[in-house]
Amino acid sequence: TSTGAGITTLKSALPTLISGNSGGNKNTRSGTGSNMTNNAQAGSTSQVQNGVVASTLRTGSFKQQMPVAHTNLSGEGLQSNIVPMMMEYTLPEAAQVSAMPGSLASSINTGNQSAAQISMERAVIDKGDVSAFVEVKHQDGKVEKTYKTGAKEIHFPNRTVKEISADGQTIICRLANGDIRQIFPDHRVVYIFAEAQIMQTTFPDGLETFQFQNGQIERRYPDGTVEITFPSKDVKYLFPDGGQEVILTDGTVMQYNNKGERIVEYPSGDREVHTAEFQRREFPDGIVKTVYPDGRHETRFPNGRIRLRDKAGTVIMDQIVYR
Repeated sequence: TSTGAGITTLKSALPTLISGNSGGNKNTRSGTGSNMTNNAQAGSTSQVQNGVVASTLRTGSFKQQMPVAHTNLSGEGLQSNIVPMMMEYTLPEAAQVSAMPGSLASSINTGNQSAAQISMERAVIDKGDVSAFVEVKHQDGKVEKTYKTGAKEIHFPNRTVKEISADGQTIICRLANGDIRQIFPDHRVVYIFAEAQIMQTTFPDGLETFQFQNGQIERRYPDGTVEITFPSKDVKYLFPDGGQEVILTDGTVMQYNNKGERIVEYPSGDREVHTAEFQRREFPDGIVKTVYPDGRHETRFPNGRIRLRDKAGTVIMDQIVYR
């Protein structure tokens, strides 16, 4: 029971930073890895540059320009040379990075199709009879085919192929490197990185989602909030003010603020509070155990009893001070 747990074991059991394994309530879970820092504030901004919507992910002082959908699908300048990376925000650090789902060492396709692969297979424009078309060759080397359905297919000198639906609402660009960029009637723009098997979707409201080969999904909201769903189905939120929240599949919830303080709530009802002044664990039966920086251990019981030990474990007070 919680009452039998020695206060001397509490300090070692309390999670550090992002660890949530305490008192046997939670096995360590895994997150993802990349080249970004894991202790910085994250957010995103969007701006228009030369008619192109651009988005920048902020990670502390580090800025990475992320490839986003271009509005002028002319066949030139469509290829994204920067491949998105999974953010370096992991779950309990007690697990070895090399074994974490989403890390470079574990990003091997398990045999199931990725979201990018499925989307590539479904990237089709209805052309009807593909052998029936009118072909026009332009002086700039561009070749344009118009099908009986009204759909068009344009071949550019740089080997980019653009397909346009009959109503003009759906556009698919197949780039020379195998990447695919799509625009849908609802104004969603999807960019598929063929080699990396990553699918990026940009929504009209500014939301961006990234679906990685290992099943990890990242959602980057216009207000700067980042939501990461790991392959383990654990979820982590990164807030613009530097705060974080982790929700594990067993129901454990960990919250962190920009001061380094954190609160961990377990399915058992146990609750931990970590500040610079103390580390405290509150049990469902009303017992509260606190560890102070100077090594003192304090246990408060529901009947008003307080027991205080020094860092050597010697009891220096044990009495009922209130009822």
